[in-house]
Amino acid sequence: MLPAGYVPCDHFWIAEGGQVVGFLSFRREINDYLRRFGGHIGYSVVPSRRREGIVREALRLTLRFARKEGYDRVMLTCDDDNVGSIRTIEGAGGELEDVIDAPEAGDPRVRRYWIELRATN
Repeated sequence: MLPAGYVPCDHFWIAEGGQVVGFLSFRREINDYLRRFGGHIGYSVVPSRRREGIVREALRLTLRFARKEGYDRVMLTCDDDNVGSIRTIEGAGGELEDVIDAPEAGDPRVRRYWIELRATN
């Protein structure tokens, strides 16, 4: 049994040449908080390895995994000023639902996307 506020989640390490360069989380459920500020999928890559397409490929594989697990669509979020994530999510077919205020005052607004899981992802 998970503690209150937690959801089932799969974690995937992104590794290259035996070295971890990032991670990706696939949340099998989204609660009210994740519906606003997290979504089904979250990811991060070490700063020195950004802009190499690493997350693009990891996201593509995770979307395939989600489709095989029976999901029709998944939600992702990113900060409104994170150009790299905006491009990655939109490049994977993300459709912007809206832009909402951040959970903490002074933080960037949050973009919420849905990706339909078609055979092309």
